[in-house]
Amino acid sequence: MNRFIINASIFFSLTALPFVIYYATLLPYPAAPWISNSYSFNEASQYFKKRDKTQLSNLAIGSSMTLNNLNSRAVTKHLDRHTYLNISAWGLTIADVYILLKGFLQEHNLKKVLIVSNYMDFAPQRIQYDPQKWIGYIQGGLNLYYQLKYLDLKKVKKYSLANRANYTSNAMYSSLQFDTYGGVPLATENFTIIPQRWKKKASLDSIDTLTYNYLDSLSTFLASKGVHLIFMQSPLREASKGPDYSVRMVKHISVLENILRSSGHTFIDGSTLEMHDSLFVDYSHLNEKGASIFTLFCMESYFSQKNKINFQAP
Repeated sequence: MNRFIINASIFFSLTALPFVIYYATLLPYPAAPWISNSYSFNEASQYFKKRDKTQLSNLAIGSSMTLNNLNSRAVTKHLDRHTYLNISAWGLTIADVYILLKGFLQEHNLKKVLIVSNYMDFAPQRIQYDPQKWIGYIQGGLNLYYQLKYLDLKKVKKYSLANRANYTSNAMYSSLQFDTYGGVPLATENFTIIPQRWKKKASLDSIDTLTYNYLDSLSTFLASKGVHLIFMQSPLREASKGPDYSVRMVKHISVLENILRSSGHTFIDGSTLEMHDSLFVDYSHLNEKGASIFTLFCMESYFSQKNKINFQAP
């Protein structure tokens, strides 16, 4: 038996050692396990996995709108910082949010969910993942196990090298310089703006109206669990709005409001906020100063509505 254990240990060491050595060369920011086809979602999940979730009761989740445009400092001025985390990634849709939260709430009790959104979040799903495996991973699954399970050395090398820049700078769109809570504030000064992104026109043609069903399901599901959803509509740069933008956005917002309020949730419309160009880094993403202004507006609006309702209650 002892010889078997010794031989097995030697075999494992010889098998794993090359990978461990290779992995070590990619420090200090080795790529997250490839649990999905989204680099951003994988990295956000790895960061979220490491956070203390024992007191978690307020969760922000969504696309880059929630990742970049929801300012953590502004949120934690109104919510207990020990109870708040953000798990958001580029390209997460409202359908993804519903699917992920259904699994997450089997393991955690939440009081509030915060989502910052815009029209692009109602596009068809693009990120591929297994919800149950994602839950297993963020609940404490060993990184090495998942690295080996989804091993792709080319991706490991590519994204580990990318992390060296993305984890150390918030002056570019690909920044993954997470704050304490999991948000990524984008630099207010010296941000590297890409002209094509700055000049991009908002197109509500990307909205798949079938995705409104996911918001409806999410609203109903959260209400059934006693979780309050604070849904915040993010502004766009004025120059990005086309001639039919206002009419189509009013229609979009009307649908959102009806769905959310029918389940007792809060909708906050920040789409009409007057935000100077200096507060944006492109047509839809705010820099840290802009995100702070927007988030404070939303949080103050929410608590003002809440206090008004409480005051009027018999």
